[in-house]
Amino acid sequence: MCNCSTITTGYEVSLSNPLTINLSTTWSHGRVKEDWTGIWTKKDGTQLLVTLPKDFRSDFASIPKLLRWYASPIGAWTAAAYMHDYHYSIKKWKRKDVDRMFYDVMLACHVGKKQAWVMYQAVRKFGWLHW
Repeated sequence: MCNCSTITTGYEVSLSNPLTINLSTTWSHGRVKEDWTGIWTKKDGTQLLVTLPKDFRSDFASIPKLLRWYASPIGAWTAAAYMHDYHYSIKKWKRKDVDRMFYDVMLACHVGKKQAWVMYQAVRKFGWLHW
């Protein structure tokens, strides 16, 4: 279960209900246990509905094996990674907004600012490969 809180970083993330993920027996992926929603408020005040449908499958954070000494695919950022993966797959928002939401949700989930910033920069630089 990923339990995050409301935070404000110029943007605001309101994640009132916990995100529950069922892990595969091999820990290679997980599935969202039930439909999930949250609100992300951008700096300009625009509110966007963040959703994850039941049974959405993801491989957690897509961290290359070479860099797993720095960050594991599963961690405090798991909820942010799932939201990021889902919103990349539906392409409803601009890529830069999905990436920024990833950063803000990591902060809401108590990922340290430096760690969150490094992971955010990675999706900004390399996310286009999966967009």
